[in-house]
Amino acid sequence: MIPRCPIALIALVAAALALLLAPVPTLAQENSDDVYVRVNGTVDLPASESVDTLVAVDSEARVAGTVRDTLVIVNQTATVSGNVGRDAIVVNGTLRLEPTAHIGGDVVLINGEVSQADGAVIAGSIVERRGASIGAEFRRVTAAVSLIAWLGMTLLIVVVALGWAAVGGRQLSEIAGLLGARPGLAAVAAVIFWIAVPVVAFVAFVTVIGIPIGITLLLVVVPLLWGLGYVATGTRLGFFFADLRRTTPDLAHPYREAVLGVVVFQLIGLIPIVGGIVVALAGLFGAGAIVIHVWRHFGKPRNRADRPLLDAAA
Repeated sequence: MIPRCPIALIALVAAALALLLAPVPTLAQENSDDVYVRVNGTVDLPASESVDTLVAVDSEARVAGTVRDTLVIVNQTATVSGNVGRDAIVVNGTLRLEPTAHIGGDVVLINGEVSQADGAVIAGSIVERRGASIGAEFRRVTAAVSLIAWLGMTLLIVVVALGWAAVGGRQLSEIAGLLGARPGLAAVAAVIFWIAVPVVAFVAFVTVIGIPIGITLLLVVVPLLWGLGYVATGTRLGFFFADLRRTTPDLAHPYREAVLGVVVFQLIGLIPIVGGIVVALAGLFGAGAIVIHVWRHFGKPRNRADRPLLDAAA
């Protein structure tokens, strides 16, 4: 046997679905204080009844009573001879206002139509929102959000570049010099690193102890190294511009070169598709140079007889 609690729950859900989906000729109660929703049916609000909000989806609605707040009609026709306290919203449908109808707010048409008889009152205005206008507004909002995001990201990267140039400017110059002197080595290191690290991270997820390590690698180490690599590649681009101007950069604190390079890359990133590929590769390429730089300085003893890479790049 099924326990009584599940039976009661099933009965309650079935009753709710029946009230929502089954077409009924009238509203079941008077002076309700909630939202009334009808899907695939018929809504009839007599003059003696009222609701706060009425929503009819694929349901023809006849409103002779009072909707105290908002009337919403979707994919059907609503005939109003009563009162709507605030807005009437029509989506892919038709709103028919009879002579005794009163709309207290706006009539919002989203690919909809309105028919207003003589004597019908619309206290607000008729606002039309066609598909093209909605798409244009969405594109404008998206463009504004994208611009704000781009400005915020650019400012963040510039701050990181200035900070690195101030605190570890010589190391930044060495990594940028490595990108110019040994680009093939940096590219190989980038490919190996960006394949090995995700593999190690996913292998770490196999064990409970390794889960924090995997999360740290994927969410901290990889994004951080990509960002620093992006700054390093930008600085290398700044050195290239300095060479074109025949000026000598300040290798101890390459503020100008770092900022100029990352800003140029950010501007390139605005180009659809190609810009995103260039920006992504810049970060990957620079990260490979960072890996080589760290390995050379900490992976094996430094040969003091070697000519510093920084001087060779300069």
